[in-house]
Amino acid sequence: MNYLKVIGIVFLMMTALSFLLVIIIPNYFVHSLILFFITYGVVGFLVRKWKYPYFSGYMIACSLAIANTLFGEFVIGIPLMFTPDIGFWSFIFATSLTLASIFIARKIEYRGEVA
Repeated sequence: MNYLKVIGIVFLMMTALSFLLVIIIPNYFVHSLILFFITYGVVGFLVRKWKYPYFSGYMIACSLAIANTLFGEFVIGIPLMFTPDIGFWSFIFATSLTLASIFIARKIEYRGEVA
């Protein structure tokens, strides 16, 4: 599996879950939080067996954060490009959650030893 496949899987999953969660959970904040944890957790799970999983997960999380920012700016019309603190915290939370999910998945898979 390569970078584009993982990004494609995550985008499809994010889109499908968005439609499903809107029906189930009407609260926007809870919906976004659940979608965030699932999305970046799946990224960490998918790259856990790669040669350089932490670097790969970091780069994919950065790519997804940039794509989400650009989508919010140009498609939805939310002015995210002119508020650098939103972009900064988006990167911090996305990469932190991805790296943590890689660590946890590898810890479980290798039974306590993180290789």
